[in-house]
Amino acid sequence: MAEPRGGHLTLVDGARVAVVGGGPAGALFACFLLSAARRSGRHFDVTIYGGQAGRQDGYGCGLSAGVLAHDFVRDLREAGILLPESVIQRRISHFVLETNLGSVRLASPGAASSVTVWRGPGPRGAASPSSAVNFDRLLLSSALAQGAVLVPGYVRKVVPCPERGGPPRLVYGDLNRQETEADLVVGASGLNSRFPTLVAELGFGYRPPGTIASVQVELETTQYGTCRADTDAITVFMLNLPGVMFASLTPKDGYQTVTLVGEAVGDRELGAFLDHPVVRRRVCPGGGQPRVVCRCRPRALNSAAVQPYADRLVMVGDAAASRLYKNGLHSALVTARAAATTALEHGVGREDFARYYEPVCNAIAADNESGRWLLHVYERVLGSSPWVARRILNAVAREQVQLPPGRRPACDILWHTLTGDVPYGELRRRVLSPGLYLSLLREGLASK
Repeated sequence: MAEPRGGHLTLVDGARVAVVGGGPAGALFACFLLSAARRSGRHFDVTIYGGQAGRQDGYGCGLSAGVLAHDFVRDLREAGILLPESVIQRRISHFVLETNLGSVRLASPGAASSVTVWRGPGPRGAASPSSAVNFDRLLLSSALAQGAVLVPGYVRKVVPCPERGGPPRLVYGDLNRQETEADLVVGASGLNSRFPTLVAELGFGYRPPGTIASVQVELETTQYGTCRADTDAITVFMLNLPGVMFASLTPKDGYQTVTLVGEAVGDRELGAFLDHPVVRRRVCPGGGQPRVVCRCRPRALNSAAVQPYADRLVMVGDAAASRLYKNGLHSALVTARAAATTALEHGVGREDFARYYEPVCNAIAADNESGRWLLHVYERVLGSSPWVARRILNAVAREQVQLPPGRRPACDILWHTLTGDVPYGELRRRVLSPGLYLSLLREGLASK
């Protein structure tokens, strides 16, 4: 239960915690809350209402490209969650930046690397299902091992308690609707579900994050002899295609995940992208035509939520705040951990979340403004003139050859921008550093 203590609500032994969403944010919240509660000698009844969680017929990609950045893997390990080899599809040691004027291959600035995974059971329409353990199931299993209980049904309604500060009720289930009370409701269902809208309709001030359209396609490439050199690299495209803000190609075992982001990106933009000669050389370097086995159109976050909390309710992950276009899983971990810490150590009242949780979400949102600035600078610089773009690409390529790791300012900035494992604000400071332009000028002159 949750009892008033010192003017606010506090979770006590036996409290009922309802986590709406069985994806990474929900599973991680349950893991953090239960493990910390055990260390402090407390017990909570944590139920995860998972919708499609645990099913094998959902979106095989989990509506995500499935890239785990180094900082996310590190924080998972520190939380006691290890990635078995059966989960990892590819280890990413390089990024390739493709433009209309040429390309550059970026090596990791250190020993750390990202990995790719299936977020779900594998692509729909595949000749055979993936034999790998999917990442979301791994996190959910970790939460269940900690003591959480899974109810694989959708939450249909949230009913506030008529008494101020009282426990809300959840209406859930598919055919047989049921109701339950919760001392704390955690919204972790992401942006591609109805739950954020249900919470907004409660009228306490929550407004879901802004979104932008995206298209994701799984290409089966095994039979066409995908270039071996690209199995360890994610390719990012800056081709000035109409309607496309961001495009990438992520390798899996026998597949490549195409991701496009844009204000109204759709099938027409996808067709133009796949038909582009630069893309065709990357997708099928040996010729042929890849088979599209799965496609979806998830919404991607491009602004943070407004007031993602109330008495006995907190939103985490994409439903609260997430890093702009990159490394959203780490934002899910950060918000889930902050919300669990607040609930356990401070309370579950509106003022508790406002004081201890909201600053974490605000920091992510503020950092995203630096991310927008960076993306704008990249588009302007690389698209300003062919002469400037070629000089920059040549300078970056020379850094890879002439300078040792740790002393490649332009390469390192690009790498961390593409992986999302360094705050955008830090990268903005590096972009504004005079040392970057001295290095680009020196390497650019040397490449003539």
